[in-house]
Amino acid sequence: MTRKQARAEARGMINALGAPLASDQYARWHMPVCPKVLNLRPEHARVITDRIREVADAAGAKVGKPGCKTNILIAFSEDAGALYRKISARNGHLFHSYFIGPVTHEALKGPDLPVRWFYYTQTESMAGMPFWPVETTDMLGFPDGFGINNTILYEGLGIIRSRVRVAINRAVVLVDVRRAEGVSLDSLASYVAMASLAGQRVPAGAVGVPSITNLFVGDEAQTTRLSERDQAYLKALYSTPPNLQRRAQRSAMAARIAAALVPRGN
Repeated sequence: MTRKQARAEARGMINALGAPLASDQYARWHMPVCPKVLNLRPEHARVITDRIREVADAAGAKVGKPGCKTNILIAFSEDAGALYRKISARNGHLFHSYFIGPVTHEALKGPDLPVRWFYYTQTESMAGMPFWPVETTDMLGFPDGFGINNTILYEGLGIIRSRVRVAINRAVVLVDVRRAEGVSLDSLASYVAMASLAGQRVPAGAVGVPSITNLFVGDEAQTTRLSERDQAYLKALYSTPPNLQRRAQRSAMAARIAAALVPRGN
């Protein structure tokens, strides 16, 4: 594969996975991530939290120290769709109209997803100061402040940079134990790590290249662990300037992914 081919493949992967917000940026974590698992035996929960920390560190994201405040919550349930509907109802119309979006909301409340996730995002300055924060607490006791003003103001010519960035500051992952049955805990841990850190769209469809995100879609490119492309994707996401316009972010990420996959000169 040439560098040009790798870049084209990378753009396809970004388009398939990335979930840009109305603000026209790809969101990511800027605060240290701190995962916690509910409804699973401690030794099994540790497999998932350790994997998230490991993947985050390798990608260049910050990782919280022991005793940190939870901001990634993974809950195992016998009916994850019903659990999501309860969370959504408790948070009111703003939760799924502004925060999740109507299309994603419909997918999340359905019965068919083995794993579903959503993010609390915040528009903030490059120094991490939030814009117009409001407070909400969901049914899981997950306090959060999120920005209701997601306007991005671009300045200058050429590579346009914004004065603000879009940050993930909470994530919830719901695992339906009945629909995820038969998948190894190790594979599930990698899948949850990718969902927690990548700011990716839901439901996840087939990406078409080897990726852990294909775990539940029966794609021929399915893998049982983070692939080389998954790792390159996450590193590119966390190394690309967060205040670029989406098109510039996508181009920069594709170049970084291609460089990781193909030696210089090809």
